[in-house]
Amino acid sequence: NPSLRAARARVRAALSSAKSATRLPDPSLKGEIWGAPLLRPYALDDADTLMLGVKQEIPLTSFVDAKRDAADAEATVRAAGLVTAELDAERDVRAAFIRYRLALEERALHGEHIRISEATIAALRAAQASGRATESDVSTAAVALTMAHADLYALDADDASARAAIS
Repeated sequence: NPSLRAARARVRAALSSAKSATRLPDPSLKGEIWGAPLLRPYALDDADTLMLGVKQEIPLTSFVDAKRDAADAEATVRAAGLVTAELDAERDVRAAFIRYRLALEERALHGEHIRISEATIAALRAAQASGRATESDVSTAAVALTMAHADLYALDADDASARAAIS
């Protein structure tokens, strides 16, 4: 599931950030040239002073602790988000399976309904031939059969939707 993979990646990133929160900032290298001629600023041999330095910031302990606590809290929130995403995915799959199962059972019921409606129409036509049923009775049964077919087509869409959600 792409959303679960993304949530796992966010948790890994938050854990990595929490580990690096207590590190010192990266050192920096600084170079200066004083008194170089303006027409030849890179003429190091004509410069009055050449300076090279290394700079390392050392933050206050409370600042480092606060940064670590914030990173730990972020990792905890991301982990809880992952658990929520996993539970949501499980719920969605379960609901899709139930919809799929219901569609199968409804399909079987509608199939039986169609068979009964077709038998009813045949019996009504026979009764109409002998004068015991009217054309209205046959038409009403035919409408019921058409509605059962329409319900069956709608179930096909539900079935496809449920299969797609399970996949």
